[in-house]
This record gives sequence, structure tokens and C-alpha cells, in this order.
Amino acid sequence: MKKTGIALTILFLLGTLLITRSGALAATDGTHQLSQVAYVWDGTDASPTNTPTADYDYTYGDESSVTYTLPWPISFYGKSYDRITVDTNGNVWFVATGSANSFDLANTGRGPVIAVWNNDLSSSYYGGVFIQHKTNPERVVIEGNKGTPFLL
Repeated sequence: MKKTGIALTILFLLGTLLITRSGALAATDGTHQLSQVAYVWDGTDASPTNTPTADYDYTYGDESSVTYTLPWPISFYGKSYDRITVDTNGNVWFVATGSANSFDLANTGRGPVIAVWNNDLSSSYYGGVFIQHKTNPERVVIEGNKGTPFLL
């Protein structure tokens, strides 16, 4: 009995030590604090029947774009921007308006861009690009052709 109690105590202490140690290694890399949350995609309201507002806008069509005034300025590579243009080819432009596709990423000739697709996509028959300001948590959600999501 005595040996069984000692063995169980040692196993319990080792288990506690290993669980604590592995949790600490998984929770931080020394610079960033990591945590796991249940993630559920909460996209835009993505409907052309919704009336565009200051918090929601969209466009359909080949080579179409929508310019959206952000609810707060964002910093992109050290510069502040208060509006963006999103096109149906999967790009977010910070200076240029209109649409472009299949361009040289190193030199767009149109200013800074987030190029999710950088291809000649068509949303003439299905899809579009939708942008919406949402709260709790505060964010701007962009949903592109056929439900391609990304956040700002």
C-alpha cells in the first residue's frame, strides 16, 4: 500500500509538472502571448438588396470597385490611410481607385495594395465585393468573390 501511494504521488507530480510546462511552452514564444479562441466566421451581410450606408457597401461586375471611407485611420507600412478601394479582382488599394489585375507586385504603378488574388476574376454572374464595418470587436470586414474573406 505504501509503495502504491508513493508511486501515485510521483505520477501525479510528474503529470502536473508536464502539463504546466507544456502549457507554458505553447502559450508564449517569449515575445507574443498566444491564446486559443473558438473562431466563427462572421462575414458581411453580403446582399445586393441591402442599401449602402456609411458602414456597408458593395459592388458587382467585372473590373468593378468600391471606395470605402474607413471608420478610423489605419496604418499600412508606416503610412496612415482613411479610405480604401476594394475591387472585384481581389485587391485592396490604399491610394488608387478603380480596378486592376495581374500586375507586378513589386511595382504596381498604383501605390500600395493588398493583393489577395492578383488575377482577372469575374463576378459578373456570381459574387462581388462587400465591405462592412462591424463592432464587438471593432473591425472592417471585406468579403470578395464567392465568399473570400479578409479583415482590416
